[in-house]
Amino acid sequence: MRQLGSLTEHINTPHIYFGDTPLEVKRLLLAVIFRHGAEWVQLRTDERNGRSAAAIQKLGATELDSRDEHLVRRDGTRRRSRIFRIERPGPLLPA
Repeated sequence: MRQLGSLTEHINTPHIYFGDTPLEVKRLLLAVIFRHGAEWVQLRTDERNGRSAAAIQKLGATELDSRDEHLVRRDGTRRRSRIFRIERPGPLLPA
């Protein structure tokens, strides 16, 4: 397994943050990743961030696990992440 990178969103403009724009951008990014040969993509979000988890599931991801991270939240507590996975689309599905 090789990690290609990390994508962090910082979109503070309400008309961009809400609506379909972020979902469309993520789908395009996933399509490029799969076209370049990835078999699956792993995503994670803080266990407290239900909105982000819902958005990840809307992309078709399956929740795999929750795990403690080495990251520390602003309030000083250790982050616990929810881990998701999106499989490469089958041959009959558009990538």
